[in-house]
Amino acid sequence: MSGEAIYRALTQKDGRKVRELCQGYPEGPFLALTQRRDSVLQKALYSRQVDLVLDLLADAKQRWQHDFHKKLGEHVNIRKNNILHVAATHDSCIQAAIKILEYADHLITSQNDVGESPILLAVRVGLVYCKNNFKFNMRREPCENDGSSHPGYESISLQKSVLEMAQASISNTFSTSL
Repeated sequence: MSGEAIYRALTQKDGRKVRELCQGYPEGPFLALTQRRDSVLQKALYSRQVDLVLDLLADAKQRWQHDFHKKLGEHVNIRKNNILHVAATHDSCIQAAIKILEYADHLITSQNDVGESPILLAVRVGLVYCKNNFKFNMRREPCENDGSSHPGYESISLQKSVLEMAQASISNTFSTSL
């Protein structure tokens, strides 16, 4: 059984059908659909189907319960990008990125095959900025001013250890690219 029907439903933006079909696979929304091993979740993010991603995440959380945070990190595509790498690079996927961070904040520092973490990718595309070493702010949709000096951004709280790793990841990636 291949994922062609899921891929077709994704391209037709039939979220109900995608969710239904994912239930029939042991991998669920982590099923690899492409030669690059992009999962259903990743392909839904690429096509900006955020509501579908949120629904698939809820389905998967219910299905895998205690191991869900591990499952989110285990599936990577051929470039070793996980779901947060994809969400971190698309302005329209901010709500999905926030939900993924709620489920598995350890993904923020995972690195792909060229050493990029999701936080670095988000900084690069302007979804996140770093302030005072360990304070990260994420732009939210719709953009609202939270009174900071960067209108449209709102502070997100992450554990300091996660932020330290993210800072090290950003510093390491920038220093190796110089």
